[in-house]
Amino acid sequence: MWKNRDPNGDPQYVITETKYGTSDLGTNADGQQLSPKWVDKRLNDEVGKSTANDIRDAQESGTVQKWLLNVDQSGTVTKSVVP
Repeated sequence: MWKNRDPNGDPQYVITETKYGTSDLGTNADGQQLSPKWVDKRLNDEVGKSTANDIRDAQESGTVQKWLLNVDQSGTVTKSVVP
């Protein structure tokens, strides 16, 4: 995850999941990776409560994007925006 350093930038935050080769998003008890529930369950531990709440606010205002990054054998990265 990263925050856009440009205060006027869009998106304000980006949440990423990176996969290698033909791997795809997995599913566990919290749902599919990058799903709203999966992200929310991890925010406090990953970035702390204050930043997590900032991200939740940004999600409500539509300024958060989720990206799936696929890395192939040659190291090329392909980005897909996840709804």
